Amino acid sequence: MRPRRFALATVMLTTACAESGQLLVNDAATVPDAPDAVDVIDAAAFDRPQFDVPAVDDARDATEAGNDLGADTASDTANDLTADASADANSDASDAVDARSDASDASATRVDHCYLLDARVASVTPGMSFGPVGVAVRVAAVTAGVGQGAGVTVEVGVGPGGGDPLTAAGWTWTAASFDRDIDGRGVTGAREYDRYQTSPTSPTTEGEYAWAARARVGGGPWMACDLVDTLPHTYAPAFAGRLTVASATAPRAGYCNLQFPRTLSVATGATSASMVYGRVFASGVTNRGCSDQPTAAQLAVQWGYGPVDSIPAGATWTWTDGRYNAHRDSTMPLIEGNCQNIEYSAAPRGPADCAPRHFGWRVRVGTGPWTYCRWAPPAEGAPATPAFDVWDPTLAGTLTVTGCP
Repeated sequence: MRPRRFALATVMLTTACAESGQLLVNDAATVPDAPDAVDVIDAAAFDRPQFDVPAVDDARDATEAGNDLGADTASDTANDLTADASADANSDASDAVDARSDASDASATRVDHCYLLDARVASVTPGMSFGPVGVAVRVAAVTAGVGQGAGVTVEVGVGPGGGDPLTAAGWTWTAASFDRDIDGRGVTGAREYDRYQTSPTSPTTEGEYAWAARARVGGGPWMACDLVDTLPHTYAPAFAGRLTVASATAPRAGYCNLQFPRTLSVATGATSASMVYGRVFASGVTNRGCSDQPTAAQLAVQWGYGPVDSIPAGATWTWTDGRYNAHRDSTMPLIEGNCQNIEYSAAPRGPADCAPRHFGWRVRVGTGPWTYCRWAPPAEGAPATPAFDVWDPTLAGTLTVTGCP
């Protein structure tokens, strides 16, 4: 304790002075009393309360211990909080990276857009290949640039119309191969799409069929592709390609067209005051003489309308029987008086709603397949290509419906 150290220092100092002779005086009688004085002083020093304070020391020690413990605890708590915050931040950062990675993985396994190119309607014999059928496919960060996008699979299928080709039964698929890079609907020169193509085989049973494509990346989901190249768009059966399968000996129209007009306006639910006209040639049917009119069983001719850009062979089109109007001379080449062609007319009736439509004609010889007819020669200004029996919506008539609220 501190009092003991003080007393010891006093004794040591007194002893040192005695040894050095500083306590030797002329009056030798006073010398023996020195140790007693020192002892009294030392004893007093030991007995003084201000030096003998073990309770204070203990309290001080407890306080120091408490301060040390508190400091250690606060430091530990702060360190723990800092470590936890750092760990949470690292975990959140890791989660964010994982989320971006998952998003990247998810986007990398999906086709962004695909649509059919080239032919819209084909007519073939049973078991015959047709095409090639082209398909445009876009996958973000995969198909852009030069060369084939990695992991892309494309197939063209033929099956019954009116359903989803990804789930409906009866579809047969043929693998398509990479053809070249194309811009598609992307920026000119960006080559965002890859073009694939194949020549599928028609069914062996005669009839009307649909054809479409499907595309995917790796083991990702399939996307069905129809003829619509706009976005956003979900596959619609009305916009699938149409395939007529008939024997080579089946009777067919040799020619037909939408003669006049190319545009028409009609009130909803009302019959148009303007007539529409179409022409047809069928060997042995329309050219039997200028006064000979074939029966409906020999030659069926109908005018119809349907959704814009859709294929007329679909169930979404509405048809009206045409009526004989007159015989017309052939014009390719023009031979006056030969009455090779027959012109039919129809009085259009407006649909119940005001959605815009396309319109055209269709003809069938006997029990043969339907041929769908749009604007084509000899109509004035009509292009010579594609062939008259290849349906092209850009050459269809345009129907405007008025009178809706």
